[in-house]
Amino acid sequence: MHRSPTIAQLVRLMLKNSDNFTAELLTKELGRTAGGGTTVFGVAAVQRQAARFGVAGATMADGSGLSAYNRQTPSGTVRWLDSAAATRVGPLVRASLPVACRDGTLRRRMCGTVAAGRVSAKTGTLAGVRALAGYAVTRSGRPVTFAIQLAGVRNGVAARAAIDRAMVAVASY
Repeated sequence: MHRSPTIAQLVRLMLKNSDNFTAELLTKELGRTAGGGTTVFGVAAVQRQAARFGVAGATMADGSGLSAYNRQTPSGTVRWLDSAAATRVGPLVRASLPVACRDGTLRRRMCGTVAAGRVSAKTGTLAGVRALAGYAVTRSGRPVTFAIQLAGVRNGVAARAAIDRAMVAVASY
């Protein structure tokens, strides 16, 4: 018999490593529990949760986040993060996010700065877009939920560096 990882373990691996394939498969699994086993059913379940959380104006076409038809404002992303944090799975979500200068997609970012170890966030990278969203703890101990999205990016390295500088500024507060 083969034992698969738990959903919690899969979510952790997905978020830490920005695994789009696993994200798509988890959306299909969510769809299965909602009655269909397809991305369409999974997306519908996510949209119902968005409505319960009061997240307005978002559109979702897939589970991976790679579709050009996906849309979410930074304020909507913050609403998602704050709402998720207030649920029983909040600690799992937070612990599953990459940590600046420690692991996952942030293991080589913000090292040697006050943001190292203080920022837990999911990266987002598409052609012309760079994003970072998650949680930070300032030097004074204040928790901050944030979402940064840059569109029309021509230089991805410079955009990522600008996002990291913004997070250093937040963490320095």
